[in-house]
Amino acid sequence: MLLVLLWFLHGHTGLYGQSYPGLPDSRPAPPRPKLPGLPDSKPYYPPRPTLTGLPDSKPYYPPRPKLPDSDWEIIRQDAGDVTSPVILGEYDLVEGDSLLLTCDTSLHQERQNTELRYAFFRNGLELPTLSSSNKYHVPMVHQQNSGNYTCEVRTADDSVRKMSGNFLVTIAELFSFPLLQVSRDPVVEGQDITLTCNTSLSLKNKNVELQFIFYKGTENIQESSSNKYEISSANLQDSGTYHCLVGARGVNKWSPATPVHVKGRKKDYTTQNIVRLILSVGLLIGLFAIIVFHVRSEA
Repeated sequence: MLLVLLWFLHGHTGLYGQSYPGLPDSRPAPPRPKLPGLPDSKPYYPPRPTLTGLPDSKPYYPPRPKLPDSDWEIIRQDAGDVTSPVILGEYDLVEGDSLLLTCDTSLHQERQNTELRYAFFRNGLELPTLSSSNKYHVPMVHQQNSGNYTCEVRTADDSVRKMSGNFLVTIAELFSFPLLQVSRDPVVEGQDITLTCNTSLSLKNKNVELQFIFYKGTENIQESSSNKYEISSANLQDSGTYHCLVGARGVNKWSPATPVHVKGRKKDYTTQNIVRLILSVGLLIGLFAIIVFHVRSEA
């Protein structure tokens, strides 16, 4: 039995070392070529590009300004020790009032010696007020001083800046712009004229006394608390351009110029013509009588 098994194996070596047509090769596959520089039996991946100057496989952060650690520590302390400013002051004013705004902020107890500077802004535009004072003062306001105010607190080296929120200031007019009114137009020589400077006070300032100045051209012709200027028996010399100035509490407003034309009175020639006619007729009658008398005397 053993001899039959050996004979069978010897006669069928193709099962283990030979190939038969139409059958897959039963021999082991030849080894794959090795790629230079790579360890055997490991997958090949192309190398990732490396950014110059940056370590591989690490996120990129822009470089921090090169300051000594002590300076960074100071900035961190300043940013935390200066509180955001708040504007304090009156916000509902009338022309001629005084405006005082305060940029209020505070320092940490350990940073009380830090030097601060303050800047004020109106409607986003910086006012020429940068200084160590946290006050902004306008002794006498006008309507153009209305607007949104903000302030900014800064350290002396500008390492920290903090801005306040908006602070709206409204300024009402003390009185309206005046208009000069003439009592009659046209004006005839010999007639009376009244010039009236019309304006109105705001409801909050009804007790304010207004001053009125009347001008003819550039000449001051009347200054008083009356808003009227009288011209009696106007003549041709009263013709010209008039305007008035109204003032109170340091606020002055001009009226537009108003022309005044005085026309000469028309002369009445009726009586004169009648007298001339009578004299002429009388002269003709007298002349005729003289001629008649002379003719009769010769006859």
